[in-house]
Amino acid sequence: MLILLVTLVFLYLRKGDSGPEEEDMAAMVTVDEHDTIQEGPLIGGVERSEDELFLKNPEWSDKDEETQTGTIVDITQKVPLPLRTGDGKRKRIWILRDKGHIDCVSASTLVSEKIPKRWDLPLINWPRIFRHLEGPRARNSIGNILGSKTGIITVLGIIGFASFMTFTIITVSGHLR
Repeated sequence: MLILLVTLVFLYLRKGDSGPEEEDMAAMVTVDEHDTIQEGPLIGGVERSEDELFLKNPEWSDKDEETQTGTIVDITQKVPLPLRTGDGKRKRIWILRDKGHIDCVSASTLVSEKIPKRWDLPLINWPRIFRHLEGPRARNSIGNILGSKTGIITVLGIIGFASFMTFTIITVSGHLR
């Protein structure tokens, strides 16, 4: 009997209080009226359903009553921050924003490429606004072609050839008699 008791105590001390294998937690980010981030609590023991979180925060409990109140937060199409502890336990941290009301922020916005890198607008370079319409290689424009003797001769030759072909087609088709 003593050996069994010593074995159970040894196993308990060896295992320790490791907590659950997977746990949902909530990081509450408090934002004031000037959009300044304030220190907020990290809430453990969050209960999760398919599209809602139920939070019980000890700071929200009534001092007169022994009941602990909670709140429900919608997490439809939100992604938690997946983390793993040193001993291999999985933690899902839900990022919640408190601006007078609590809403969930998806962790995918933290790594999104759509987050602007600059918050001040850059100056506009007017000549480069329509650069995406130019194509991969810049070609000569008519203004560049008419800047040389060879270009002038080439343009006059194309115009002359087009005039000759037009006259020939009209004559052969019988419209001129």
